[in-house]
Amino acid sequence: MELRSSRSNVHGDFSDLKRKSRLQLNEVKKLHRRLQILEEDIETIKNELFVCVYDCNQLLNEISQKLYDVHQHLGIQRTGEMSENGELLSATNQDQILFLTD
Repeated sequence: MELRSSRSNVHGDFSDLKRKSRLQLNEVKKLHRRLQILEEDIETIKNELFVCVYDCNQLLNEISQKLYDVHQHLGIQRTGEMSENGELLSATNQDQILFLTD
């Protein structure tokens, strides 16, 4: 009799172990699927971020170029012409000076 109860305990323990293993396997599968979804979302977000950063960089370059152009234009109006190396030359024409006051 003792042998039978011991076998049933082993059989019961084995059944419990199989059930727990199946539950754990299902949990692992669910977690794996969630991880895949998160990785896909991260990839999408990362790509969108790179596009935004690129667009912002382009806008900053355009703004910088326009500010440089305005600065150059104002420098020429204020002092006359600029030399080849970028140094400002003094105004030599009275019309250039009057242009600033109009």
